[in-house]
Amino acid sequence: MRSLSELWKISGIFYQNMAFQAFIDARRSGRSAATMEALTNRIKTNTVLNKIFLSMLFIIMAMYTAMQPSVLTYAAYLLLLTFLFALFFLQMVTYFFQIDFTSLRIYPVSREEEQKIALLTFIRIFDIPLAANLLVFPVVVLFSAPWYSAFLAIIAVLVSEILAIVLVTYLGKVFYTKLSTPASGLKGAVRFLYQLIWGLAFFMIYAFMMWLRVIYAKINHFAPLLQRYSLLFQCIYPTNMAYLIINPTPVSVASSLLMVLLTILGIKWILKNISSIKITGEMHTGQISIKISTPMRGMLRKDFRIITRSPALTMLLLFPPIQGLLMQSLGNSSYFALVMLFTFIIIFSYSLLGSEARSITRTLPVTRGFIYLSKAILGFIDYIIALTVLTLYTIFFGTGISQSLILLSLPTTFAVIIIVLRVGDLLNITKNIAMSSYGVALLMILGDVLFAVPLALYSQQYGVFVCAAAMAAEIIIALHIIKMQ
Repeated sequence: MRSLSELWKISGIFYQNMAFQAFIDARRSGRSAATMEALTNRIKTNTVLNKIFLSMLFIIMAMYTAMQPSVLTYAAYLLLLTFLFALFFLQMVTYFFQIDFTSLRIYPVSREEEQKIALLTFIRIFDIPLAANLLVFPVVVLFSAPWYSAFLAIIAVLVSEILAIVLVTYLGKVFYTKLSTPASGLKGAVRFLYQLIWGLAFFMIYAFMMWLRVIYAKINHFAPLLQRYSLLFQCIYPTNMAYLIINPTPVSVASSLLMVLLTILGIKWILKNISSIKITGEMHTGQISIKISTPMRGMLRKDFRIITRSPALTMLLLFPPIQGLLMQSLGNSSYFALVMLFTFIIIFSYSLLGSEARSITRTLPVTRGFIYLSKAILGFIDYIIALTVLTLYTIFFGTGISQSLILLSLPTTFAVIIIVLRVGDLLNITKNIAMSSYGVALLMILGDVLFAVPLALYSQQYGVFVCAAAMAAEIIIALHIIKMQ
């Protein structure tokens, strides 16, 4: 029987392979030998940095909690811990279910050791944030509660983390089943819906980072409700665990013990699922049918299918409307919100261009300008969707992006996307954000400047004429690129 340290090292190989697969699937372009080598070198560092980032986020949450300790803030911390912990690791757990640990059977590895390696690989997904929460939050609790409350805080954090792991294991297994199986028609629509949910996990974490200060500033407004229904809140999670830490009562102790029992059952369920992994999504070749359409319609249909089958592109497609809503809900100006929204349109369009298989498109009777145009159309559609969402926000909440700015931004949006795509090709900037962050940042800055300047000129003297001239120049350049490439 191998030692635990040996099994831990072996699990590290599977974990790095899982992280590598996540990187490759999220970044379709740039698969040369040099790119593969660079990606491999970055994987270990990036996975550790991501975990440290999440741990720092939890530390910030704990510090906010320490500033105003109460049942509500403790409960908020535990609830946010549960869902953020689950959402952050959702994609990685989904990839975990793709690992075939049966490959170990060609080596002198027993079935028991195989199951232990699978378990250790699974634990590696959560290790740093898992330990950080168990250490940091009990220390924070000591600043405002008796010494024994630290032990109760450890129990509360452990319960929250196990609930999160149960949740993310269930979702990961469901999403892997739905996302790994090719589908069309209604099943394809359901598959895309799961894809959206899968991608929204990251947006919720991003939104939470933006809203953290606001959440803690307004949480105590619910104190009267807590007092009125105190007995009920002592029975339900996470307020029962918060009561257990601050002011233990017989009811909160009993309900907390019940939660501990449920987490024990949850651990058993997790062990059962990760030790009986099956690979799903077998490919079945059906009857091939050919549909004739116009070149642009065929290109757009192909791009849409790529988007709906790529979690990374799905997330980038959703980011502009969510970013615009965040900017508006936090009280930013219409001008700033539009520029931030357009930034993610640039990222989406350029990443979509990176999904093109050039070896295939070179065999088609289409020009490079035609390809730029197709990506700009989808980017423009995404921009229109984002503006529609923001307009609805304005209607329902009375405040939102200026409609005049929205109309002014439409002509320049399409042209700037094409210009940025062409500049990216001329500078040979990799369409892989992880591999060329500086290059993509340069394109984002260029796109934002070309987009923002005409809008800024509009408010100046003779702004209408200057703004129109700037937009006309951008449109002429874009048309020239489409015609000449």
